[in-house]
Amino acid sequence: MHNNISEGLRTIADPGKNLHLLVKRRLKPYVKTVDELLSEDIEERKYLVEKFIPSNSIGMVFARAGIGKTWFCLCFASAISLGLEKFCGWNIHQAGHVLYIDGETDKKELQARLRQIHGGIRNDKLMVIPSDKLFIEGRPIRIDEWTERDAIDELLEELSREGKRPICIILDNLSCLRSSGRDENSNTDEEEIMGWLNKLRHQGYAVLVVHHAGKNGSQRGASRKEDIMDYIIQLTEPQKGPTQGEFSLSFTKVRAIRPKLDSFDCKLVFDQSGRAQLATSIAVEGWSRKLKILREIEMLSVAGDSVTQAVIVRRLDSSKSSISRDIEDLKIDNLLQRGNLLALTDQGRLALHQAWPDHFKYPAGLDATKQDDCPF
Repeated sequence: MHNNISEGLRTIADPGKNLHLLVKRRLKPYVKTVDELLSEDIEERKYLVEKFIPSNSIGMVFARAGIGKTWFCLCFASAISLGLEKFCGWNIHQAGHVLYIDGETDKKELQARLRQIHGGIRNDKLMVIPSDKLFIEGRPIRIDEWTERDAIDELLEELSREGKRPICIILDNLSCLRSSGRDENSNTDEEEIMGWLNKLRHQGYAVLVVHHAGKNGSQRGASRKEDIMDYIIQLTEPQKGPTQGEFSLSFTKVRAIRPKLDSFDCKLVFDQSGRAQLATSIAVEGWSRKLKILREIEMLSVAGDSVTQAVIVRRLDSSKSSISRDIEDLKIDNLLQRGNLLALTDQGRLALHQAWPDHFKYPAGLDATKQDDCPF
């Protein structure tokens, strides 16, 4: 009933734009035989990150309050817009503009977080809509209202005309960007929002929705929203218990290809320049040899011995090609310094500390204890 009333009002408000709602249409022109479909020249699907975030997709990140959803998504948005090679160990295939629509964060806090993440690096490709002015004017964004969805559609068209078409749209968060009177548990009330998100996907956008977890730990509210998602990421407290600035990441759904790095811990750390970044633990198959390479390099460096690839090959009794490949990967992952000298970065020392905390100290160049700078 609600949908019929909503569509009726929409037609009255703009009868020209919504005339198609009153006219019967034929579906026969849309029917294709298998031969016709297979003969079409369809462009290969492109991916934004690894092969689990297609360039045209809908994803969700959900967690309980205070776990680190916004930090995670701001870091993700910055990585895409800055053109970084990796984020949380995942390969980034495209760089471009990102539109971040905030629903609740205080603007001063939002500014502080972005300043910490960028550390003085300029970034004109990450576009943010803070929520404070909209609330002050009494018109916060409400994506469950068709007028608001139309306003976002028009914004996207305007950005496209200016050469700033975002490749990724982040909605933070679903609860704050909808009217308080709507029933989160109603699948019917989700239909219009999910239909709009699906339209954005078909228009070629990668949409990331931020959401809260319910008391049972799963995403809060109606389950229908999960149906259209290409991937769903859950952030939880680490198994060792609540830790300031740290959370565990896992996937509850992947429609495409699940990444090898699909379950790990993240920690918000600050480098010597004060720049915030997410450091990830290495907890996947195939990383044991790389960890051993880091361990051997660090132990040789501390002992003052010669650190060469030939020495590593001999000490690990492995092939030269395998060690060479792993060393290049470690440099790409910022665990080894680039160049001919084999030396660990602070991220590499952090990986050793996480793997063998009793043998390797937490790197002095990283600071994960700034309580005021780590509000989750």
